[in-house]
Amino acid sequence: MKAIMLVEPGKLEVINIPEPVCPENGMLVKIAFCAICSTDVYMFRRGHRALKYPVVPGHEISGTVIKVSHESNAFKVGDRVIVGPGINCGACQYCLSARENLCPEIKILGFNHPGGMAEYLAVPARMIDAGWIRKIPDNVTLEEATLAEPLACCINGIEKLDIARRSKVLIIGGGPIGCLFAWLLRGDNCKQVIIAEKDPRRRSMVEELRAAHETIDDLKEIDTFDVLILACRYFPDAEWLSTGLAKEGQILLFSGTEEEFLNTSWIRLVHYNEWKVFGAYGCRPSQLEKALVLMKEGLVPARKLIDNCFSPEDINEAFGLVESNNCLKVLIKF
Repeated sequence: MKAIMLVEPGKLEVINIPEPVCPENGMLVKIAFCAICSTDVYMFRRGHRALKYPVVPGHEISGTVIKVSHESNAFKVGDRVIVGPGINCGACQYCLSARENLCPEIKILGFNHPGGMAEYLAVPARMIDAGWIRKIPDNVTLEEATLAEPLACCINGIEKLDIARRSKVLIIGGGPIGCLFAWLLRGDNCKQVIIAEKDPRRRSMVEELRAAHETIDDLKEIDTFDVLILACRYFPDAEWLSTGLAKEGQILLFSGTEEEFLNTSWIRLVHYNEWKVFGAYGCRPSQLEKALVLMKEGLVPARKLIDNCFSPEDINEAFGLVESNNCLKVLIKF
């Protein structure tokens, strides 16, 4: 079968590899689309702590079931599905309390297990049992279904916050994640949702989508706010944070932070201002279902984010486009 292989940092190849065998009590999925995540580009350039080379990348996956050997008969041949990114152990304290994304033994598709940038994907029974495989609603296309995973990650972040209708929320980062956060928060009737994005091309795209109540290019344009969501690898300086974030404010660390922005000067402010700081990593199977319901009901217009689709042979061009920020969401079609 045709597959995209991340051979080493900076090297992607389209190769032919044997088709996977349907695992015992598992299923075989014919991949339709796999979206490119900014994390895919990051690990393409710089590697990742969970990455093992060579690997088929991709963890935002939609496709059709072509073979089933799962004893529960929950799925049948022809079902359109999304494939979540995790293979958790199912036995640790985190798995047993529905916090599967925190499983210390979890494997991630596209990192240390073959991902979705190939014609076929073997899905082990453990993924099915844990709920990582979800049927796509009839009115959701295979293309937009690839966005269920990033949307679920945003749901995971928001569920950690205590956001009231009076809340004023600042999202730093105007990419797909920033837009998904904004749509979710506006659906919760937040008082004001603001996206800060310094790239003029990306900012123009966000404004056209009308994802937020307001879009700004300079953090100095905003006064006090209640919640800060970091939807990019940037972290603001302590002086600005001390004057911007309200007392008892909340900070959500959604993305990893570049080393150049890492410092500890802001930590003392957490103490004096009684700020609450949360991390959000990936998503849980239940949140994938919530994401699909929101898309089914038209509450999150995720399809608007998709602006490019490439063939596997053009994978380097596709990664280059994502890296340029001159797009929102790019899909690979198989």
